[in-house]
Amino acid sequence: MQLNNFCSTQSNDDNFASQYTNTTPTEIASNLSKTLNERANRANNIMIFNLKEFDEKTKDEESVNELCTFIVEKDINFKYSRLGKKEPEKSRPIKVEFSDTLSKNEFMGNLKKLKNAPTHFKNISVKHNMSLDERKIEKELYSKAKDMNTKNHTQSKNEFFVIRVPIWNRKIVKVKKKQKIAVQ
Repeated sequence: MQLNNFCSTQSNDDNFASQYTNTTPTEIASNLSKTLNERANRANNIMIFNLKEFDEKTKDEESVNELCTFIVEKDINFKYSRLGKKEPEKSRPIKVEFSDTLSKNEFMGNLKKLKNAPTHFKNISVKHNMSLDERKIEKELYSKAKDMNTKNHTQSKNEFFVIRVPIWNRKIVKVKKKQKIAVQ
């Protein structure tokens, strides 16, 4: 009973508690420590998808630097790397490691500026750098929110369900749609 209470306080996800029901407290502490270390290692990182890949590494660096400067409107210290095998006609994702969490949060908070971005940034997407388990949980939450929106659409056209942060404890919440005011 105490083990289940301990696990349920660590996460709202049922999968978390169920994976630890037949393990010793030492194993739980070890796995929890690994999870927290992995989360800390990813805390300053983001992933950029669909950013055009160049043959020259300097052009990739210029492109990432241009994106960061466009979003935050100042120079930011970061390192970046392309992930995966290079394939023709495909753009590999980019992992960007910011020097601190403040820079990352400032970047992520200003992503709305991508709506007015130059054409070569129009199709990119940016996400937090998440572990495989976190990505699975997020995928499940998005499908649940989509189902809830489909069911809710007939009931209320002024509300919908979305996923909210923080990354380690995402939740589905109901939000009201913003009303557009007609100007006469």
